Amino acid sequence: MNFIEELSELRQEIDDIDNEIVNLLIKRLNIVQKVGKLKQQHKHSSAKSFIKRGREADMMRHLISQLSEHYPKEAIFKIWRSIIASSLHVEQGLKIEILENPADFYKSAYWLGREYFGSFSPVNINHSFENVIDNLASKIGSVGILPFPDANN
Repeated sequence: MNFIEELSELRQEIDDIDNEIVNLLIKRLNIVQKVGKLKQQHKHSSAKSFIKRGREADMMRHLISQLSEHYPKEAIFKIWRSIIASSLHVEQGLKIEILENPADFYKSAYWLGREYFGSFSPVNINHSFENVIDNLASKIGSVGILPFPDANN
């Protein structure tokens, strides 16, 4: 077998694996949709927040323990954060509420929201803390990103 044939064969193997990954992602999203419907049907205290930080942290630790010999930890985190964020988007439809001021916070909060919840999630910039809270309470937004209170004030 010559170089071109061998390379073509290896690329076909990669394409086959990519197709398997796509099929598994579709299967995962179908289950995520079922989870979302189940949570809507049974609105009890354990389903109030659709973001389960403890579960996500456990998932990340497990994935990193399995993959860190093969992939950089940062890549594992980024790949799975994208999968989790897109799953949350399918399950709930994310809209991020961010407080506009102070200027430094806005810049970091905006990019934090993008990094954590995906660049595909809509962002609403609010002019006051109250607007963020009101939008969350009225279900206009699903996630709020606010600065820590200033300890000096």
